[in-house]
Amino acid sequence: MPSWLQLVTDLAPSRSFLNCARGIMMKGNGFDELSSEIWPLPLLILVIFLATVLRFQRRLD
Repeated sequence: MPSWLQLVTDLAPSRSFLNCARGIMMKGNGFDELSSEIWPLPLLILVIFLATVLRFQRRLD
């Protein structure tokens, strides 16, 4: 996969989720090993939520 496309997929929440699921199911990883994959998910949720709220407010005006 091209390096530029790998950077794009880093922003997809499904990548973090699948890495966490794979780590838990296949490797038996705990929170310590998965923390680097877990922290982007709440951050992405917050960014998407804020963008949605701002867009919705603009539509109401």
